[in-house]
Amino acid sequence: MRFVTALVGRGACIGIGLLISAPALAITPGPTVEGRHCTLAEVRQPDAAIPLPQPVIVRGRVTWVAHDTVMDGYAVVQDDTAGIWVNFRLARQRGVWNQSNDTAAEDAWAGLSPGLDVIIEGRRDVEGFAPMLLPHRAWIVTPSNAALPAAPSADPRRLFSGADDSQRVTVEGILQGYSDDGARWILELATDRQRCLVSVLHEWMLPNPSHLVDGVIRVAGVAASRFTTRGEFVSPTLHVCEADDISILAQPEHAPFEAPIVPLARLGRFQTEPASAHRVRCVGTLTHTRRNEYLCIQEGAVGLRVELAEGAELDAGDVVEVSGFIDSSGVVAGVSEAAVMVGAVARKLASGSQPPPVPITPEQVVRVNSDAQRSGLTAVPGDYDGVLVTFPARLVEAQRTDDGGVLLLASGGLTIHASASAADYQSLRALEAGSQLQITGVLQMDLSLMRGRGPDWRMPLVQRMGVLLRSAQDVAVVKRPTWWNRRRLLITLLLVGGGLAMTLGWVWSLRKEVAAQAVRILEEMRGRREAAVEYQATLRERNRLAANLHDTLLQTLSAIGMQLQSCELSGRTGGAHLGEHLDLTRSMVDKAVSDLRGSVWSLRSIPLQGRSFADAVESLGRQLAISTGIDVATDMDSATPVVPDFVAGNLLLVLQEAMHNAVRHASPRKIRVRVAPTGTADSISLTIEDDGRGFTPGREAGPEDGHFGLTVMRERVERLGGSLTISSRPSAGTKVDVTIRLNPHDAEIEAA
Repeated sequence: MRFVTALVGRGACIGIGLLISAPALAITPGPTVEGRHCTLAEVRQPDAAIPLPQPVIVRGRVTWVAHDTVMDGYAVVQDDTAGIWVNFRLARQRGVWNQSNDTAAEDAWAGLSPGLDVIIEGRRDVEGFAPMLLPHRAWIVTPSNAALPAAPSADPRRLFSGADDSQRVTVEGILQGYSDDGARWILELATDRQRCLVSVLHEWMLPNPSHLVDGVIRVAGVAASRFTTRGEFVSPTLHVCEADDISILAQPEHAPFEAPIVPLARLGRFQTEPASAHRVRCVGTLTHTRRNEYLCIQEGAVGLRVELAEGAELDAGDVVEVSGFIDSSGVVAGVSEAAVMVGAVARKLASGSQPPPVPITPEQVVRVNSDAQRSGLTAVPGDYDGVLVTFPARLVEAQRTDDGGVLLLASGGLTIHASASAADYQSLRALEAGSQLQITGVLQMDLSLMRGRGPDWRMPLVQRMGVLLRSAQDVAVVKRPTWWNRRRLLITLLLVGGGLAMTLGWVWSLRKEVAAQAVRILEEMRGRREAAVEYQATLRERNRLAANLHDTLLQTLSAIGMQLQSCELSGRTGGAHLGEHLDLTRSMVDKAVSDLRGSVWSLRSIPLQGRSFADAVESLGRQLAISTGIDVATDMDSATPVVPDFVAGNLLLVLQEAMHNAVRHASPRKIRVRVAPTGTADSISLTIEDDGRGFTPGREAGPEDGHFGLTVMRERVERLGGSLTISSRPSAGTKVDVTIRLNPHDAEIEAA
């Protein structure tokens, strides 16, 4: 189910480190550790008002330990004031843990369990979501386990903001689903109209928790936090320590297909009483399904996406009944207009034929929703989100994605994304850009709940629109593009021009003396080799620029087009909201100018223009500092030898690309550039170092991903007979070292 992957997803992390490391735990009757002991509340403060002693010494009771392969190396310790994560894994990686006997350490760690009192001496670390401890040494104070600290009922405001991270709390709610991660059940608990993930061992719920879905349970455990790499809280998780921490308060009131039935058009609509978090049932016609994952149903002009807890053998056109839990979090976050059903089961009620797709263009869909927004009413007959539609469009380009592919379409003044599975994309990728198509698929819309410089109290407007293709047959070619397109014309002109140039060269060569033929042939071969290298470098630069413009400028211009469409519609109705649309369009244009300026700066070559190499380096750093606000420092060693212009020009291009990569991908505060001799009279070194986010070497994006910067830098250096090395690691910045050897014949090459 979708909350399983969230535990270890790429863009968010599970909790913070959780554990005290056993490697050096020594069982003692009560060790005496000299130094001021701190309370965990003092250590846990994100910005300590009073300086803490170094190292930090704390005492507390272990409330949770992980001994599995996924989370081994983490624990939670709590005293009378607070709790905190103790991260042995990170302490060992950074050399903080001083235990030398790893075998004895692992044996001690295997014996650690909740309820033990421990003393920890270590270093406070604030790189995670909440402060944690990296242990230097640790002792078990008592050899027997005691009772765990009390777990008070969680305050929703604290739990769903991350304030209760590392504390034992109790949560009560409706069990809406579960999954199996190998060692534990991951439960999805709905409480206070929000969702919390709960981790429990297999043996505490046998054979599985299916009989408790839609029941009410109470669990006590240690709160953890899922957060982004930026450190922003996403959602809470709860790690249960004992079987007694789980209580069944109420069994499910209904079997799945005995739950109250709600028409699709009434989901999320006004009720005189608050909607419950229990199951609901809906009936509709199946328009699309991906077995064991999700299905789409519709009723009239209203659609619903249903994410399945169990697979179902269904076919498009079947009248189906679905029972599950309504998730409206996307409506609040502005991700989607319509709520979705999660943790659902489905069954077939009757066979039938697929409903005919509604012939409506994306512009008409925007108009329907804009009219409803202006009047403050719901769209009639519906908003068409999740509905099977058909409309004409022109193919702009086809792009591969991780799970299939996307067709970028132009329809009227709008840009639409049509998503296809991997198998269907293989059939569609051969379509030529410019083809006139008839598209059929399930419509999907994203809304904007924030406009301009502040929140907007009015109904949201359509921001982006996409189509989910059911198969490759949903794309019908109406008209193919003419053969003479711009690309083919350019190729023809290049071939003719190349043939003419070759002919002229042949005629010219015949007029030369036979004695000079060998020299001319050698020069021609060298020129061709350099032309080939230059052509490849130019092609890669063009591809990189295309990817950059597509990721930034094209998306922004698509949004501008949609806003201009809204301006046109507003003008037809008296222009009541024309100024607001123009303000938003202006801010989008400013963003497009900023994106384009960055792309132009990365393309601009930096000629010496009569300056020395040192002056050119300082000028380049000064320009970057002015345009970005980043602290850029340049250091030119006075002993640096004179650099020929063609070598200096290539080094400036390498420097420019390295600084551009740092600004775009690493968000640094400082960049340092140093040029110095290497210790020998015939070589120099160029070093570019930043304090940005860094990366893992070998995992950076390359030419296959449309990123050619590092490849072009390396080729420039190698063509000069030099070497380029890159050292980096996450959160530790990046360092680029270039070494170039100066040859005695460089002056002759430059003069030629």
